[in-house]
Amino acid sequence: PTEAQQDLAIAWGRGCMFRGIWIEGWARIAEPFLAAGRPVINESLRDPEDLRVIRGMGGVVVGLESATRGDVVRDHETERRLECDVWVSADALPEEVARRVLAAAGLGL
Repeated sequence: PTEAQQDLAIAWGRGCMFRGIWIEGWARIAEPFLAAGRPVINESLRDPEDLRVIRGMGGVVVGLESATRGDVVRDHETERRLECDVWVSADALPEEVARRVLAAAGLGL
């Protein structure tokens, strides 16, 4: 399933349509929330273009890293490590990881 999703996203979405199809679609949905002062999160950034759009909207790119699980990097362009603004440890219970991510983004709980 992962390979099929990657093929659909890259070959059809970014290849046949346009490179920023996924992030720009997300941005159109996020804009009204941001305009209303509500924070939004995109948990699936895969491309340097995604980072450019997030930062252009005033966002912070927070990456998760784990000393116990290591980087899960497959031989596919959507699985590469991106240049995040800040990295937080994912070696904790989910609630703690969420707190760390929100704090790193300047949102708090």
